[in-house]
Amino acid sequence: MLELCDEGNLKQKLAATTYSEKDGLALARQIAEGISVLHDLGIPHRGIKAENVLFKNGVPKISEFTLSLPEAATTKKSMGHLPPEHFNGSDISGEFDIWGFGVLLHQILFKSHPCGDPSKMAVLLNFITKDAYKLSAQDRAKIGNSTFDLLQKCFAKDAAQRISIDGVKSHPCFSA
Repeated sequence: MLELCDEGNLKQKLAATTYSEKDGLALARQIAEGISVLHDLGIPHRGIKAENVLFKNGVPKISEFTLSLPEAATTKKSMGHLPPEHFNGSDISGEFDIWGFGVLLHQILFKSHPCGDPSKMAVLLNFITKDAYKLSAQDRAKIGNSTFDLLQKCFAKDAAQRISIDGVKSHPCFSA
């Protein structure tokens, strides 16, 4: 039996809503709490993306656990949320979900994907494997240093250097 989440998904909300940094961080913090529960249970989600965050009574709920299965194949629709370790054959860990969380946070704050256009495979792969996380001057001016720091830590290319979910939850940007 699954819970009925009848308020749409985050992708739909992002199309209709512009979040301030404060409101966007509040939403992201709730999503981080959900990821934390999964990780505490030893479950890496592997498919954290806007379409998989549903809402009930205004509360975000993480859904779609198909990619949590070790043998699950990744679809092209998920490519824009996959970290470098997916492409180099490394073991899957909780840090896999942190990359997806970073994509979500960026989308919440800026209504765009951090690489620009994830449908362009070369652009996407450069972002995932080579390019450092950066923002336009206009977008950078919209957020504080602490929020920018969290985004950078979510997009560390080396999973061992990426912030943990506990680090996300305790990050100073959530207490500012």
